[in-house]
Amino acid sequence: MQLLTNKHTFPYTFEETIVAVWQKYPNEMSDHVKCIDILDRTYNKQEQKIITHRLITCQQKIPTWLEFIIGKELTQSRVLEISELDYKNKEFKLKSLNITGGKFLKVYEEVMYTPNKEGKNTEFKQNAYILGNTNFNKINNKIENWSISRFNFNAARGKEGFEGILKMLFGSRETK
Repeated sequence: MQLLTNKHTFPYTFEETIVAVWQKYPNEMSDHVKCIDILDRTYNKQEQKIITHRLITCQQKIPTWLEFIIGKELTQSRVLEISELDYKNKEFKLKSLNITGGKFLKVYEEVMYTPNKEGKNTEFKQNAYILGNTNFNKINNKIENWSISRFNFNAARGKEGFEGILKMLFGSRETK
């Protein structure tokens, strides 16, 4: 199993950042994300929380050696995302898990957005756990290494696209 961690400070308020999260897709920097369906959304007035279940459909090219192992049909993957927007405590948590290809690879991701101490910026923290899930260690390692590389590539482009959404909605700001 491999762990990836990313951190970033966005020069936008928590409220602005959360508005932009819902506008993140589609964007040209994350063209592997093809569709996002909201499956369920509930609001708990007493706790001031919105819980959303989304199905995210992604499609991207994979290496021939991986296609040979998992098949061409798994070039399109689906991810279940559950998010919890906690207005009272100013936290936005997102957790996701791939629901296709699990017999070869499991990817579990946790994302957290919180305001910084001054409340002028938003802290972003991301952890992704990537686990090759075959009976062969060499294949697991190769799948994990490729997945880490692809995840890092998509995360960097996703951050760039998200910053573009923030700028479009709220204007350009200096990153701190």
